[in-house]
Amino acid sequence: EPILHFRIMIKLLLSTLLFMTCARFSNAFASQTTITTNCQLSRPTTLLPYKASEGNDHHEAEDTMVPSKPQIMSLNSPEALKQFLEEDERLCAIKFHASWCKSCKVFGKQYERIGKEVGDLVAINDASTVTRKGEIRLAEIEYGKNAGLCKSLGVKKVPSIFFYYNGKKLDGFPCGPKRIAHTLERLNHYRSLSPTELAFETSMGQGNVLGDELLEQLLPQKNDSDKDEDTSHQAEPSNVSNQ
Repeated sequence: EPILHFRIMIKLLLSTLLFMTCARFSNAFASQTTITTNCQLSRPTTLLPYKASEGNDHHEAEDTMVPSKPQIMSLNSPEALKQFLEEDERLCAIKFHASWCKSCKVFGKQYERIGKEVGDLVAINDASTVTRKGEIRLAEIEYGKNAGLCKSLGVKKVPSIFFYYNGKKLDGFPCGPKRIAHTLERLNHYRSLSPTELAFETSMGQGNVLGDELLEQLLPQKNDSDKDEDTSHQAEPSNVSNQ
């Protein structure tokens, strides 16, 4: 009980400090942006309409002429991840999955659909030929082959999806079949934001990460048996939580 109360007090304090910092940031850009508040889905599996941007406004004609598929990059190293996130300034999504995970296969179909609707498209017969430049860029990381990389990024369950902007983590959460509606809602929300608003939300996400790290340092450590249990739970791909 005392530890729980202490954790809550620390969280409230950190949240207050973060709110004050973000409020100053928001005021500095108040004259440049208007926060979008009415982003809602009409159905759980409905995405917002595709928004053509400069350089991809002829995607419909291209899609008709060239058989295409969504471009979902497979990342297998920290270097590949860094290169993917820094390629351009678009919103990025990364799916974390495992070959043995049934829920991952279910979400994989939805992820592919997201790529078809708002991601980059490439020619089926030539993956180097981009037939449409989408709003967002998609990638995936297989846990079994990249357990160290996944754990370094904070992946605790599969399937999970992380959003990044300008190379920094914006959001991340498990995305099993029961959470597909939530995943689409968050995606639509981030798609509706301006670059300034995305930068603002990214800064808030980074603040939450720092707060969690501070909590881990302040709160008493778990006993050795708990530590061993947690480590073994994440060391083997077959033991990663399946949600």
